[in-house]
Order: sequence, then C-alpha cells, then structure tokens
Amino acid sequence: MKRQNKLISKRIDTTAIAINGAKIIPPAEVTQVTEDLPALPSIPAGAYDLSSLNASNCYITLPRTSDNSWGGDAGSECETINDRTSDVPLDGVYHYHFTGDVILSNSQIRINPPEGTKVVIHVSGVLTMSGKGVSHGSSTSCAGALDPVTTYIGDPDDPSKLEVYSHSTFQPIDISDTTMISAFVDAPDTDLKISQGQLRGTAWVKSMDASNSGGGSGCDRSIKQMDIGTIKALPGDSGIPKPYIDNILSYRSIEAR
Repeated sequence: MKRQNKLISKRIDTTAIAINGAKIIPPAEVTQVTEDLPALPSIPAGAYDLSSLNASNCYITLPRTSDNSWGGDAGSECETINDRTSDVPLDGVYHYHFTGDVILSNSQIRINPPEGTKVVIHVSGVLTMSGKGVSHGSSTSCAGALDPVTTYIGDPDDPSKLEVYSHSTFQPIDISDTTMISAFVDAPDTDLKISQGQLRGTAWVKSMDASNSGGGSGCDRSIKQMDIGTIKALPGDSGIPKPYIDNILSYRSIEAR
C-alpha cells in the first residue's frame, strides 16, 4: 500500500486548470494525471546487433543457444540471424538491437530464455506484423479468432520473458491480421496500431489506435493484461512495474496505461 500511495501522490497534479481565460483549482473529486513515463533505457554496448529482419514463413528463437531452434527456408533472414548458438546474458538479461525494421509475415520471434533470465529487444525502425496463413514453428490461439495466430513475438503464454523498447519516433508498431506480441512494450514516442491483433502483457505507448473487427475475424481484445514480472532494463525505481490497466488507484480516479 505504501508503494501505491507514493504513486498516487506523484501522479495527481492539482495545478490550476485554465478554461476560457479563468483558472480553476481542481476540487478533491477531480484529479489530473501527469505524464511521468520514464525515459527509454539506453542500449547497452553488449547488445547483439541483429540489423533488420524481413521474415516470411520462418521463425527464430531468442536467445540463440544450442537448445533453441529456428525454421524456414535455407537462405532466409531467419537463418541469417540464427547463425550462432552462443548468446551470453548481461546480468541475467539477453539484449538484442534491431537497428533497422522488423517485418514479420507468417513468421515468429519465439522467446525461450533459460530459467531466471529475460530477453530485451530494442527496435530502432518500424515494427510491422501481418499474415494469418500456415507458418513454420508453433502457432497459438486467440479467443474469438477463426485463424490460428501464426505471427507473433514472445512466448504467448508468458509475457514476463520479454521486454520490447521502441526507439522510433515516426513509425508505428503495427499489429494486424491476427498477430500477437506477448511482452512488456515500452514505446513512449511511438503509436501502437492494432487491427485484429493482440498484445498480451502491458504497453506504455504514446497513443493507441485499436480497430479490432471482432465477430470471430481476429483477436477480440486489443490488450490482454497479463503478468510481466519485474522489469529488467529500466534503472532504479522505474524498474518496478507500475499499476496495470484496470487497477484502481483510488475511488476517484482510474489509471489506464
């Protein structure tokens, strides 16, 4: 409770509101929520540079170890990224940096870190996901969807294994065609667009444009709130997960992040 009260006191802003030239002091029943998203973490020097990925009908598994696999046609971009089996974590975290775009079509970035470790992905370009056909690797399901989810990033059943940080300020994260991201997603300068897709976990984003079709066409919720565990990449107090969507901070306000 002490932690929660601290968050409330930090987020309530009682500064006077200017309306039609007049200043109004918010009464106790009205609160303003200040913008206090932490800055994106820096990309560590030891992060593995994955350049860009334009994958079609293939999958990769991170971290790249002898126990994890990849699938697809020989010469595919998935094969190029998986051309090693000895990734090493930094303080229990596997860091990867896509310096360019990540485009997935009927493809997967499957996250399977050893127990007690986590994967962090930094994306400096666009992140686009589409495709609902049959792909290599394991498909998953989404309530209300007629098609299996064959394009995804993460472990669909455990978002706590992955953190995704978008360093792009112009290109959106675009999830469409019954696709999924299962992770903690931090994109304070990026728009999140979801159409028939789903994000499982938690998202801190600049804005969200959700246009799920429903009716059995695609995933029937834009965000499915799931446990993301302890955030590893953000420093200090920021590394402690904040309240999730639908958590009531007080009886006068509800924070939706």
